[in-house]
Amino acid sequence: MSLLQNGIKMQGDCDFCFACIQNCPQKAIQFKKNDEDPLLANGERNPNARYRNEYILLVDIKRTNRQ
Repeated sequence: MSLLQNGIKMQGDCDFCFACIQNCPQKAIQFKKNDEDPLLANGERNPNARYRNEYILLVDIKRTNRQ
């Protein structure tokens, strides 16, 4: 993932698990509203809600992404 002025760009072996969005403590990463995509036509339903899987630690996600 690379940070751009107008957002982020997924690259490499990203599996689009969106763990980066769910784990960002500042909620700086969000889905952009996209009228062409039916799932994102309204943006995030609740941009303040985040889900953390209690069985997966952030360190596990980082370790997996380095493979």
